[in-house]
Amino acid sequence: MIRLFLITASLIYLLFFLSASLVRADQPSDRLIGLLSLPQLFGNGPCDKYEARALPLFWHEDSTVPIGEVRVDTPWSFPTNGGCEGLKVGVHLSGVEGAVQDLPTKEYGYEEPGAVVLARRGERFKIALQNGAAWIEPLDGAEFHSMQDLVVSGLAYLTKSWDGLICTEPGKPATCKKLDSGTSPEPNTVVLGYREVNGEFWFEIKLPPNETCGEPTPDIPPSRGWVLGHGKDGAPAVWFYSRGC
Repeated sequence: MIRLFLITASLIYLLFFLSASLVRADQPSDRLIGLLSLPQLFGNGPCDKYEARALPLFWHEDSTVPIGEVRVDTPWSFPTNGGCEGLKVGVHLSGVEGAVQDLPTKEYGYEEPGAVVLARRGERFKIALQNGAAWIEPLDGAEFHSMQDLVVSGLAYLTKSWDGLICTEPGKPATCKKLDSGTSPEPNTVVLGYREVNGEFWFEIKLPPNETCGEPTPDIPPSRGWVLGHGKDGAPAVWFYSRGC
């Protein structure tokens, strides 16, 4: 009887955990706001020989009891012919034996992966998981790269999540018009600046750029204005090439 009670209680807890951790893609606060370097998990660049350390995951920004951890499951191996390979970083949730998720990442630099950050509260960051999200408090050496800094300083382009609208004023639909992106479904652009309006990121862009990596630009009507930073699917509408040309 006691064993049945414990099994039932464990199942209820697991269902509560999974349902509460699901992230709605249409919540503005749960959209990508930047990337977080985690040298304890990925080192300081490809093939770096470092001492890996696990990082606990939490329910909320003020939680003190971990719900799991993210850790290196397979470290770099170094073949005799040079280079490195095989690094695997996994998410391990408490009470879910054998269910290991890959940690979602995007590159903030050439072969430099960062965790996808959805929110920040002080020294804690809400990061995306394969299913849902959790809070993490990185150790010394971690660096947050905001979406604004990444697209303003990088080689930017408009992604397939862009709605095709360009506006004279950010946050004012009456000033927007539909723009024909020409022959390119993801046109390159220059990001001139950004502004936050009602919790949404807006980026001032110039189309087309003078040139893209020394090549002629696609056939795009010259335009300058503001575009919404995220699409309806929650993905960035403006992003950058982390590996350059």
